[in-house]
Amino acid sequence: MKKLLGLFCAFLLLSCNEKETFAEQNNDSVKADGNFVQIEAIYAKNDKLSVYCKGKNQEYKADPTVSRMVYASNELQTIEIPLPKYADLENLRIDLSVNPSQTLVTIKNVTIHYDGKKIDGDYAEFTKYFGFNEYVSWDPLYFGYKFNNVNNTFYPAMFGNDALKQKLTAK
Repeated sequence: MKKLLGLFCAFLLLSCNEKETFAEQNNDSVKADGNFVQIEAIYAKNDKLSVYCKGKNQEYKADPTVSRMVYASNELQTIEIPLPKYADLENLRIDLSVNPSQTLVTIKNVTIHYDGKKIDGDYAEFTKYFGFNEYVSWDPLYFGYKFNNVNNTFYPAMFGNDALKQKLTAK
């Protein structure tokens, strides 16, 4: 019995250390190369964000470049999503939710750190660089964004516009 308890404790300690190491590596990789999207938001329910990158003369790929889990919180949280270095990054798409029961989200900031540039979207300035699809609408009573189910489809996303493209491709 003592051996079993000892093995369980050792396994538990190793598992915790591996999770911490993964999280530390994850954060280090985001900050080390300096290419990431930073979103400050309030999500009432657990969810997942995905970022898709588009290179010059390309379409968005079917698979996300990077996805991150978002855990429910009534407080503003900062979510950092690493971006790979593209020779010709031209635009971004951010899928804001995969959880159809997520109805209202507060987004304060979307800032892009890429190739030594900082495209600051704080205090809703990000709306200069992104447009929303029909699954996202502004809710003046909530003072935030409402996610809509349209024709039994749920796909709230924001797409970079020409102003973002211009900032990303500027030398």
